[in-house]
Amino acid sequence: MKVRTFWLILLKIIGLFLVLNGVNVIIYSFNTVHFSIVSGDSIEPIIWISPFIILTVVVYLFILWLFLFKTSWLVDKLHLEKNFEEDIIEINVSLSNILSISIIVIGGIIFIESLPQLCNQIFSFFQQKSLFMESPTAGWIILYFSKATLGYLLMTNSKQITTFIMEVSSHFKSGASLKNRMNRGSFLRKAYIGILVVSAIFSGCRNDESGSNNNKGSFTQMNIKDAKTLFIASSNLSSKMYGIKKSSLRSTSEGEEIYEINYLDENGNRIEEKIPNYIYDAGDFLIVFFKKSQGWVVEEEVYFVRKTDGVVYEAPNEYFPTPCGSNGLIFNSNLNKRRFRFSDSINDLDFLNISYDRDNNFYYTAIRCSSNGECPNTLYRASAISSAAINFKQVSAENETVDDFCVDDTGNIIYIRAGGEWMRYISANGIIGELIPIITKTNWDAPVSAYKFIWNGTDGIMALLTVWGEYSSDGWYTSYPKSRNYLMKLENGQFVKIKEISLEFNNNYPSSYNVFYVHGKVIYSHYYGSTSTLVDISNENSYREIPCSVEANIVINDALYSFNKNTFSLTHINIDNGTTTPIFTLDKSGLSDYFITCIMDVTESSVIFGAYRLSDKVNVIAKIGLDNVLTILQSNSGEVSVVTSLNP
Repeated sequence: MKVRTFWLILLKIIGLFLVLNGVNVIIYSFNTVHFSIVSGDSIEPIIWISPFIILTVVVYLFILWLFLFKTSWLVDKLHLEKNFEEDIIEINVSLSNILSISIIVIGGIIFIESLPQLCNQIFSFFQQKSLFMESPTAGWIILYFSKATLGYLLMTNSKQITTFIMEVSSHFKSGASLKNRMNRGSFLRKAYIGILVVSAIFSGCRNDESGSNNNKGSFTQMNIKDAKTLFIASSNLSSKMYGIKKSSLRSTSEGEEIYEINYLDENGNRIEEKIPNYIYDAGDFLIVFFKKSQGWVVEEEVYFVRKTDGVVYEAPNEYFPTPCGSNGLIFNSNLNKRRFRFSDSINDLDFLNISYDRDNNFYYTAIRCSSNGECPNTLYRASAISSAAINFKQVSAENETVDDFCVDDTGNIIYIRAGGEWMRYISANGIIGELIPIITKTNWDAPVSAYKFIWNGTDGIMALLTVWGEYSSDGWYTSYPKSRNYLMKLENGQFVKIKEISLEFNNNYPSSYNVFYVHGKVIYSHYYGSTSTLVDISNENSYREIPCSVEANIVINDALYSFNKNTFSLTHINIDNGTTTPIFTLDKSGLSDYFITCIMDVTESSVIFGAYRLSDKVNVIAKIGLDNVLTILQSNSGEVSVVTSLNP
């Protein structure tokens, strides 16, 4: 084999690999423009990017044409056969045979890559039990079917394709007319037509995926008014939001107990493409996070949803809520709206701190970048000013990063600055107070005092301060034999001592796990040395310690309970005297085939939970009532990832 022949073979093989990648380039280029048009995006970015997409496709096709049909010209221009000591390479294989083998290999690669994806999408389609053109997998099924077919045709027609390439190359080399030979090019013409058809079909299917008659409508409402609990069920393909109806929590019958939450436009049409990611309770509002995928890019959308009617307000990008702190030191009433830590798994958005005052303004942090490149976590107050708009106002000091915060009913704020050493007071009318040290230390860096817990009481912001010693008037430090704990209250921008507390904490301080807003009070369920105590920490005058035989962990209908996840037993707790009343202990013997993943809702008559059924490997949502009858409310919808309750 001559050196020139070797380079001709190698360049043509490279050209064939360009064909392999060219299918995806053309499909995704056309689909990008088409999807942007049908999704209602602004036309200006499309006009701006379209010439670059067209140029990319043209350049790609030109390079492909050079490598396949102008190979000799490339060898000459690049001087690839120069500087070889030998003109002959001892390989006794013809050019046509090598090209045939290459075409078969490339076709096999396309087929092998596409077939598993095709089977996966078909399996997902049957799991969804929806009409083909309404399924989000329809476009992918068509795409992978087309690619698998193309791979099969390349493998089974390698001889014809090789003959066509050889003849076209020889005619380009000789400069002869191809008019009388173009019938030989029918395969290539059909291949390019097929690629364009697949592009159009794929784009059309993406249009169906986004909703046939609602894609141009804006998101305005969610049908949540009949739900008491919302949850998100996730699978490896997508996520959906569901509601548990208020009546179903006491019903023992099957039927419309769980329903899918619809996302509606201004005409009441359903919007299909939204993928829910998280739900957060914010008083009179829900804050709902959605994922939005366009090609390989995943974006996030955030909406404020009014509970009473499901009306939706879109949050601008610069006001997207961001997690702050770890909810360890500061505690707001909304942090226990989940009523029960339903799952042991932790989501980053679990650390969102979204608080509200009595005027239904809600407060949260969002990252705000300035012109100097700094991006502090800024605290905002959001207020609904009309049926279609929300006003956002910065309330934290300029260029200060807020790590965590607490808001009282009138809108006074205390927040922790980044670093955890200082906190700052902001009054309801926006007056910025002086910095307050979280930890005070001796001259040799030993702690003198530290705030252990800050919460919103019924009459203002309260705190728990632990003190290890004190300085005398002449500057001498005296360490206490035993640490002392003080109940503090925020007054005029500073915390003042209310009373000393004799309760032993031993690092079991109040937290989001054991503090509850119930029946107009703030109750701390304290546990130390196998002894449980209810502590009323509502305000400076209500403080008292009440012995109780169990630890509280859930609020149901504004009453305090202890629920045992292991035994499915529920006990009512009287917050006035600490007495307990057993409500039920359910028989779990019928749940041996179920691995319980989360507790979704508990009432005095039933427990609703998510589980994985071992016998058929299916995720289910089930209810067990006082009659110990297990009712499957929903199956195969995915694993429950987020649960929120719409009522306290």
